[in-house]
Amino acid sequence: MTIVCARCGYSLEPGDRFCAECGALAQGQERSEAPYFPPSNSDVTGTVHSFGTTNSTESGSHPPVAAQDLTPVEPGTAVLMIVRGPAAGTRIELVGDQMTVGRSPETDIFLDDITVSRQHAHFDRVGDTWVLVDLGSLNGSYVNRERVDQVELEQGDEIQIGKYRFHYVTGTAS
Repeated sequence: MTIVCARCGYSLEPGDRFCAECGALAQGQERSEAPYFPPSNSDVTGTVHSFGTTNSTESGSHPPVAAQDLTPVEPGTAVLMIVRGPAAGTRIELVGDQMTVGRSPETDIFLDDITVSRQHAHFDRVGDTWVLVDLGSLNGSYVNRERVDQVELEQGDEIQIGKYRFHYVTGTAS
């Protein structure tokens, strides 16, 4: 049995609470017909204004970025790579001691997605590592497909906030 999103037809993993593609609440159903794509005049695919990039296709889907497409990261830096969702392929360098993420334009990382809380989470620098802290968001923050309140990030972790999936990548000395 294939479980698909009722809104966009994206294939869901067992246990998914919301669609990684469009952010809709997962309401498991079998695929019995072609997927539904919203009319092109709606902004369902989203626009990540803070990055100045929209990566949408005619169908409204956002292809994932393959691991081999991820470019190397400078030693001593930490980067979030958007691998699925609007602006796939965008790199966000984590700088300073704390970076906030949310739907509010005042956050450091603005995610234009209704399933993202206004003040969703923040990334805190702790020594040479970064910690993801969920701020009590409605839909939660996920690391490696598990809902987390707070977690120290490790190289290659997959972070999901709303319909955005990121890979956490750090630069290592050669």
